[in-house]
Amino acid sequence: MSPAARALCVAAVLVASVPVASVRVARADPPVVSDVPVLDKRMWFAEKKGELALTASFTEIFDKKGYESLSKGFPVVVQVRTYVYRVGASAPVALRALRYRLVYDLWDEIYLVERVDARGIQRRTFRRRSHALRAITQLNDYPVAPLSDVGVGPRYFAGVVVELNPISPQTQAQMRRWLTRRAGEASVDGSGSLFGSLVSVFVNPRLKNADRIVHLRSQPFFRVPPK
Repeated sequence: MSPAARALCVAAVLVASVPVASVRVARADPPVVSDVPVLDKRMWFAEKKGELALTASFTEIFDKKGYESLSKGFPVVVQVRTYVYRVGASAPVALRALRYRLVYDLWDEIYLVERVDARGIQRRTFRRRSHALRAITQLNDYPVAPLSDVGVGPRYFAGVVVELNPISPQTQAQMRRWLTRRAGEASVDGSGSLFGSLVSVFVNPRLKNADRIVHLRSQPFFRVPPK
């Protein structure tokens, strides 16, 4: 069985076998406040090219009004931060960030979607609004941590923070600085004001600097040794 398949099987088995009470106990780390609830969300994990790859969706960031606004011709920005925590730890082992920007071209009747992360800029076009929505609310095998930072055996979980149209200039400046980091720089040592400020967005959901904020938390998962 391939490493990717093993990781997916582990995640699926863990969801089925771990008691709900055990998962809820893990949710106490790190501490969160209830102003913006952290939602439990099923996510998928795989091992690809030396990275922990995450597959997840966050359509919750758009309500009906937000979905309809995609066709009005105004820019829509979705900022995403992914975190990987070891269960019981207060700081993540890895942090990644990316930003989507969508604009509907009223003249050509197409949706222009741009994704920016540490790997560069990706641009795509869509005819259907539903397809454009999927493009800015879904991660497919997205690298969130080097496997060297995710040990075999211990339990981990992923956190995803999504902001719709962030309005804080400070937050946007922090995102721009993080996005200019070299690809693969997901390891964190807990030092530096930039790291601390980005982590605080997950630890303290009271920071409401966007039209809408969604905080998601995955089921616990663990890696198994290769056979």
